[in-house]
Amino acid sequence: MSPDSPYRSTADGPRDEQERRSSQGPDIHSCAGQSFMKKFMWLLHSSLQSDQFYKLWMAAETAWRRPESIVRWRRSAGTTEQRLSRPHDDLVGRPVALEEIWCAAAAVDEVREAIVSPERGLRGEFEGAVDFERSALALTRELVVIESKDSFEAGVTHLPLYRRNPLTTRAESHAHWRDIHGPMVVRGGYITGYTQCYVEDAEADFDGFAIVHWDTAQACEEFGRSDELLKRQLVDAPSFSDLSRLDVFSLHGPTHEVDLG
Repeated sequence: MSPDSPYRSTADGPRDEQERRSSQGPDIHSCAGQSFMKKFMWLLHSSLQSDQFYKLWMAAETAWRRPESIVRWRRSAGTTEQRLSRPHDDLVGRPVALEEIWCAAAAVDEVREAIVSPERGLRGEFEGAVDFERSALALTRELVVIESKDSFEAGVTHLPLYRRNPLTTRAESHAHWRDIHGPMVVRGGYITGYTQCYVEDAEADFDGFAIVHWDTAQACEEFGRSDELLKRQLVDAPSFSDLSRLDVFSLHGPTHEVDLG
C-alpha cells in the first residue's frame, strides 16, 4: 500500500491529529483490514414475487457445477429501491439477489464461463426466475474500507451501482471515488461497513458498486440528513459519477456464506 494512500493507518501520526480525528468519529484513514481482491458481482433482477424467487434462488446453491477455483461465495437478498437509469422501471420494489464470487486471478475465465453457461452454469438454474437483460454481471476489484461485523439481515445495507461522469475515464473515476470521495463517506461516523468494488470489464455499462452498512435504521436516516452527506458528498459525487443514472438497492437478507468445503 502506497505511503500516500488515504487508507493508511494513523498509528504513527501526531497525537493531536489522532485526537482530532477521534473526536470526529470513525475516519477512513484509521480503518484496518483493507484488501484488494478480485470477485464477480452478479446482481439478479426478478419479476417474481419474493417468496417464489427466493425459493428458486436458494435451490441453485447445490444444483450447479461450481468450479473448485472459487475461493469464497456470499449470497445476499434484497429489493430494488430506485433505478434512476430507468425511472419508470417496473422492477422497483421487486426482489433482487446479489451473488459475490471470489476467485484466483488465473481462474477468472473459467469462473465466468461457469457462472453464465445456460447449460451447466449458475445461470441455468435461474431460467424463468431472472430477467437477465436487466441483471448485471461484472468482474471487480474490491477494496474493503470498513469491514462490517453484521450480516445484511441486521441494520441497513444499501448497494449503489454507479456509472462514471462521461467527462472522465473509468480509471479517473475510480481514483476520485477511492482517494477523495471514499474518505468523505465514512468521516461522519454513521457508517459501520463500507466496501468499494471497481468494475474491470470494459463492456460493462456501469463502473462500480459500493456496499454501505449502518447498524440501525436510525443511523441511516441521520446520515441522510447530515451535513456530511448534503454539503460534501452530493457536491462531490458529480465529479466522478453520473447521478442521473444511479441505481440503489437494499440488501436485507437472507445473507450467508456458502460452505465450499
